Amino acid sequence: HEEAFCFGPNCYPPNTPVSSDPAIIPPGGYDNTFKTDLFSHGECGTSSVRYHFFNQNNPADTLNIDLSYGFCTAVGVNELSESFGVRPPSVNPANTYTSFNYNLSDNAGKTSIVVYNMLGALVKTVPIHQKNGAVIMSTSELQSGVYLCSIVNNGSITNTYKLVVSHK
Repeated sequence: HEEAFCFGPNCYPPNTPVSSDPAIIPPGGYDNTFKTDLFSHGECGTSSVRYHFFNQNNPADTLNIDLSYGFCTAVGVNELSESFGVRPPSVNPANTYTSFNYNLSDNAGKTSIVVYNMLGALVKTVPIHQKNGAVIMSTSELQSGVYLCSIVNNGSITNTYKLVVSHK
């Protein structure tokens, strides 16, 4: 699996061990900006991730949170038929990246994510090379604004999602 997280003002791509910008939480305060996502890349089973929060001024002052994720739970025929395709961006609004989980059928053909600005200009194309998994797409080079992300399969648009890029 790969895990990604958002904390404070930033979101971090998979395999980032420590956030680069600390979130300052005053004594007795709270912070609700921590979000996490786990990508199974089509593998079934259970994955566990430990998140370690600590005080920069006193590293002995820590909090650990263990999360377990289960993948490939039983589904019915209707849910299975709906599970093929590319999902909406999982980090939206996005600061530095977003991700698209996908599960393509064996005969999906050539698939890519094509990003357009609101004037209709093509700004980015991200090919999808595997049958299932996640595409981590950098948004740091895009200007803040609204974009349309079209899923293109064999030259035809199969779906379009709105993506908001908001650099903080």
